[in-house]
Amino acid sequence: GVRGVEKVYNDYLRGENGVTLLEVNSQGKITGFLGKTFPRKGKDIYLTIDARMQKIAYKVLGGKRGAIILMSPYSGRIFVCVSSPSFNLSDFIQGKNIRRFIKDSQFPLINRATSARYSPGSIFKPIVGIAGLEERLIDTSTYFNCSGKFKLGERTFSCWDIHGRENIIEAIKHSCNIYFYNLGLKLGVDKISFWARQFGLDKPTGIDIPSEKKGLIPSRSWKKRYRKGSWRAGDTLNFSIGQGYIEITPLEAIVAISVFANGGYLVTPYLVEKIEEEGFPHQGERKLYLSPENIEIIRKGMIKAVEDEDGTAHFLKKLNLKIAGKTGTAQNPMGKPHGWFVGFFPYGRPRYSICVFLENGGSSFNALVVAYKFLLRLKEENLL
Repeated sequence: GVRGVEKVYNDYLRGENGVTLLEVNSQGKITGFLGKTFPRKGKDIYLTIDARMQKIAYKVLGGKRGAIILMSPYSGRIFVCVSSPSFNLSDFIQGKNIRRFIKDSQFPLINRATSARYSPGSIFKPIVGIAGLEERLIDTSTYFNCSGKFKLGERTFSCWDIHGRENIIEAIKHSCNIYFYNLGLKLGVDKISFWARQFGLDKPTGIDIPSEKKGLIPSRSWKKRYRKGSWRAGDTLNFSIGQGYIEITPLEAIVAISVFANGGYLVTPYLVEKIEEEGFPHQGERKLYLSPENIEIIRKGMIKAVEDEDGTAHFLKKLNLKIAGKTGTAQNPMGKPHGWFVGFFPYGRPRYSICVFLENGGSSFNALVVAYKFLLRLKEENLL
């Protein structure tokens, strides 16, 4: 295999050729038999991927640049991991069209789910929120007023709406920038960076395929080294809403949001269930030791984002799946904004975490539409 699971597990898949050892003389005539090893067939590998779900995910993306991941938040088992646009692996085996793929402006050879980093935008807010709660800088009685604008010296930072007085639950439901600007300044860059790293956003998740990229979590020292400048308060404001220098992969996003689904564990995602009849060891999870009460506060904001009429993800309520979610529109200096949706369902005892990402998708609503189409099809096909 040249890519993905086939590359990692090629030694298991390909087996071994048989060999017969013979003794020959200087004339090339056989003079003796030295031994023989019999051919060994490759082992069958069983994946966690649900082929029916995977096919639906490809279809709803419709060739748009992006990714869809569906995962168990408790085990890390991957049911769907789609990067779009894609390609036919047999083209590599047969040596066809490789140059066309390399020159393709859509970059189909990039696995957008695992190997490309993007600004997360507002899907980062639950992590900033739990940081404020764990550091005891806020609780549910802490309110900030959103007038739609936030002044920092001569600069003005904006919210997408005017929300009035909000606490952390309402700020997640409405995705209020002003609340998180205030919280971000209370936390400061060092604590935001610390909590982002706690959620694994600065390292590979450990998934069992090659070429996984790790996220970029900025810090004072990072900016000094790579941007030749000092960290400023404006950088902290951008960081607190998932903008600026921070970049993560969709796979990191789903692993991070799953912490709120499973009660505080950072799981290792995996694609191989077993090899032949043998079990296969998976790396398990790491406990983050978060307060259950604080986790529930963030979860409440996420369920209200879907269930309440004024929630940013209310479009998904009609699926009746009890989804808790967070939207994100990430500004992109290279083109149209990226669109994100992350979440988990059903709320009480989640069976699935989901991440939908649209590169240059324009807005989070467009990601919501894709998520809706995907989950509706799964529901109609009785796959959930």
